Amino acid sequence: MLADSDIQEIEDLEGKTIGGVAGSHKVDIMTQYIEDKSLDIEIRTYENREGPELNVEKGQIDAYAQDYTIIQASIQLKDKPFRTLGTADRLPWLVAMYERWGFVEFDRKRLSNKKHITVYLQKNLI
Repeated sequence: MLADSDIQEIEDLEGKTIGGVAGSHKVDIMTQYIEDKSLDIEIRTYENREGPELNVEKGQIDAYAQDYTIIQASIQLKDKPFRTLGTADRLPWLVAMYERWGFVEFDRKRLSNKKHITVYLQKNLI
């Protein structure tokens, strides 16, 4: 949440719509929290990150449930001719799906706060 935003906590999204990637941990957490607190917040799910990112920009949804670092990277890469992503090596089916979509693996790293190796992939857009 941005410091200058009217939205400072989840309850500030009452009556609004949040976007997220279907099946993601963030959507699961948000759904459970909204149900537990009986909040009137709609969650709209998308196949990938580009859907909610574009819809926030267009004003079609009010917020996007995602990690801060991923959102910051998306902002920095917005006008770049490529997209990058990372996923866990223990999800080989997900790596294979991204490769079918034209992404190419360019690195693997074990991050200090993770128990898995992160596979980094990139797709050129031009």
